[in-house]
Amino acid sequence: MGFIRGEPQANETVAKQGVARGTWNRNRLLQISTAASLNEMIAPGALVMLSPVVTGTLFGTKTLAGVLAGSLVSGVQVSVGSTPYDTSPPNAFRPGAKKDVEFMGK
Repeated sequence: MGFIRGEPQANETVAKQGVARGTWNRNRLLQISTAASLNEMIAPGALVMLSPVVTGTLFGTKTLAGVLAGSLVSGVQVSVGSTPYDTSPPNAFRPGAKKDVEFMGK
């Protein structure tokens, strides 16, 4: 019985059965998951690498500049949107906390 793509519960069951039988092989499981991960990343990687080449070739440099600028702006937006709201260190504003950094000599 092999690993089933997209079904973590079934994969966990397969791994537990292997542990129960004493046939669990950590290196083999890592090999399977690494190969599957690499196969899943082929299409997104090709999209990232080939879209500027195809856009520049078919539509010209002005369109390519627009695509690159748009992807940069949308990437920044996604990164800002995915950060948690409370990104300050836990003890940064706690009353009585020792201040390690002086601001303007104060």
